[in-house]
Amino acid sequence: MSMAVQSSANLLASLQTFEDEFLKESAKQTPSPQVKFDYAWRLLRSSNEHLIKKGLLILQGLLEDGFCDQDCLYYMALGHYRIGDTKRAQQCVDSLLGTHPNHRLALSLSDVIADRVETEQRVGASAVVAVAVAAVAMVAIAKAVRRAG
Repeated sequence: MSMAVQSSANLLASLQTFEDEFLKESAKQTPSPQVKFDYAWRLLRSSNEHLIKKGLLILQGLLEDGFCDQDCLYYMALGHYRIGDTKRAQQCVDSLLGTHPNHRLALSLSDVIADRVETEQRVGASAVVAVAVAAVAMVAIAKAVRRAG
């Protein structure tokens, strides 16, 4: 069995264990916020966007309940980053840095987010230029065909 398949199987087994615990806790009148957090954190490790979004919803609820604001904001930023929502990721990082300006992981994640945004902007600008060049080329070809015909 390859390492990637083994790692994926381990992640799924771990996720199932935490989901079972989460469901048991959710049935209680006052479920443990730590169990919810642990489950959400495991969901964020998934490569499945739906599971990551589920983890984000759990973290949002914990944040609203005032549970571990620092950890919830950091992992929410990470989750939003993983699904490509750099704007929401940066908002979470900014909120975290507003109260914990020296949070090393948040500072690093902010740099990573900025790099991705810059790369996306360069790619977007390149696409606009490519479309413009193609349009100019088509106009030039159309004029050449009219002159020849």
